[in-house]
Amino acid sequence: MDEELASVSYLTQQVYLAADSINLARDQLLFFASTVFAFVGSILFNLLLPPGRTSTRLRHAVLTAFGFLLLFFCYGVTQTCIMIGISLLSQMLMLYAPADYMAYLVFIVSMGCLASTHIYNMVVNFGVYKVDYTGSLMVITAKISGMAFALHDGVYKKPESLSAFHKQLAIRKFPGTLEYYSYLFNFPAALAMPMASYNEYATFVSGASLPEDIRMGKKRLFSNLLPAFGKAGYAIFLLVVHLVVSPMFPILDVSKDEFLNYSFLYRIFFAYTAGLFLRCRYYFAFVFADATLNAAGLGHRVDKDGKSSWDGTTNINPVSVELATSPKGAIDNWNIQTGRWLRAIAFERFPWAPRIATFVLSAIWHGFYGGYLISMPFSAFLGEAAIRMRRFFRPHFQGTRNMAFVYDQITRFGTMLFMGYALTPFMCLEFWAGLNGWRNLYFYGTISVFVVLLFLPNKKRSPPSTSTEGKAANGSANGTTNGTTGAQRKLHAQ
Repeated sequence: MDEELASVSYLTQQVYLAADSINLARDQLLFFASTVFAFVGSILFNLLLPPGRTSTRLRHAVLTAFGFLLLFFCYGVTQTCIMIGISLLSQMLMLYAPADYMAYLVFIVSMGCLASTHIYNMVVNFGVYKVDYTGSLMVITAKISGMAFALHDGVYKKPESLSAFHKQLAIRKFPGTLEYYSYLFNFPAALAMPMASYNEYATFVSGASLPEDIRMGKKRLFSNLLPAFGKAGYAIFLLVVHLVVSPMFPILDVSKDEFLNYSFLYRIFFAYTAGLFLRCRYYFAFVFADATLNAAGLGHRVDKDGKSSWDGTTNINPVSVELATSPKGAIDNWNIQTGRWLRAIAFERFPWAPRIATFVLSAIWHGFYGGYLISMPFSAFLGEAAIRMRRFFRPHFQGTRNMAFVYDQITRFGTMLFMGYALTPFMCLEFWAGLNGWRNLYFYGTISVFVVLLFLPNKKRSPPSTSTEGKAANGSANGTTNGTTGAQRKLHAQ
């Protein structure tokens, strides 16, 4: 028995042996098994401990306890304890740090811990795709920092100083210890995105968003099972596609000198196709995690027309990403809940260059691989170039429905062409591999984008009329606190 096998639990040993027997990476099969356990556990949780028939406190306790067990199984005791330690430190800052600086201190500490983890993993496993606790820590860091700013907005700022978006997220009182750890470590959302805001999560545990007959315990919740199983089946299909097709298109081949032996058009096709099937593993993780949340009863929402749906925790729309007609359309459908988090703590808070601040935060959150640091800044320039081209060319195609259709197909093809280019370094991870990949594509994306930025006029839209809500949004960064101290906040938490 090898050393790694001897150091894990009996159940994990069986997963490792199964992975060895089918020639699959141990960590990947363990992660898959953990997601399946979470999905099955979510179904049982919803059926055995439904809202209305079970106390909110018991539901919090079960969600937290099984979340810890799932993390112990997937990552081991040491890595799970690191995540708990970071959460504890952040909780102490929320309770005792000065009110004016609390959210910023929590943000700096939690992001600093995540950044240290990224750097450590780069040193130990450089260039190797390995499933470890970093993914879960990214989710927990987003939850912690988002909660800190939501508390700052809800407890210390005047409501009229908040934008409509921040009002929706604001937390009016400090959660108790059980509620805090339940939000961070609940087992349906412990392994991967998507994440809900704290208010959405608290509503799910209490059942407040559900129809009255279910909320009062007169009926059980079953409407979530069909979308949950549908999404789970779709996710497994995406995983099979990744496992079968992705080995045929190794993304690192793009960076090799031998790649120049193929025609330029084939190289473009190969780079896009390799990225597409590699992205299917992320699509699987996001869609299956969404299915797990639905199975537990989280993600239900009712729109303004009274229509009920289970897309409240949708984190990705794969078809909309791949067939988008603009880079913004692709980004808006990729990692949707992370986009909400970035908007809440970066885009709507930085008074200067909020777009750049958002991309910088996103890069740090993802990690420090050189490929990330190439792709993300370029994506910002690509987005700006696409906006200029849209404003310049689109009006010429709006005369008839057929012309508008032609415009959509042209922009769809262009988005595929340039997003495939932009994401090549991201998928390659390593800086020089990503840069060599662009070199082998003759830097067609980089040259095209900067030609557009240099020579295409920037036709800005006329500014919208000032509204009360706009004034509130603009003033949200300048809202005042009420001077509450850390000791007083402890009373709130109690």
